[in-house]
Amino acid sequence: MPGSAPAPVPAPVWLPLPHCTFREAVKRFFTGYVRFDSRSSRREYWYAVLFVLLVGVALFPLRFVIPSLDVLWGGVTTIPLLAIGSRRLHDSGRRATAWAVNVVISTIAAGVLTVSGILSLAIAITFTKGPAASPFDERVFGVVMVIAFAGALVLIAMFIWYLWLMTRPSDPTATRWDR
Repeated sequence: MPGSAPAPVPAPVWLPLPHCTFREAVKRFFTGYVRFDSRSSRREYWYAVLFVLLVGVALFPLRFVIPSLDVLWGGVTTIPLLAIGSRRLHDSGRRATAWAVNVVISTIAAGVLTVSGILSLAIAITFTKGPAASPFDERVFGVVMVIAFAGALVLIAMFIWYLWLMTRPSDPTATRWDR
């Protein structure tokens, strides 16, 4: 019609919601299950993480009754957590490779810490039978403890880096991921 305004162009669905509610964030967390493109706001990301943690804590007592419940919940939320994390980094103008590096290093450090912790416990148990009965000496125990300490330090550093990555402010010019 002459004189009428053009119809507004709808905004992309996956623009970040800086003032979303908890419910909206959880809904977008599950509807964007495998969306690794586009962006998510800080509030949207941290509400989703809070939801996953709260449900995990609520399911904790049930893990003794139904042991596979933890594995099921982890399986259901791993991919959406990776997706929303990558969208969060996109919103701050960063690529998700930084977080991928963080996840890989954290996983390796957690494995090193676990193995060295088990080894140090096994060595400490053999020491309780007397130094002569133990096949290990104090130097081996010291080396294993240093490796465990290094793994713990790397995990702490990766956690600090993760917090830094996910708390960066939004970058309104980071529109290359909007789809």
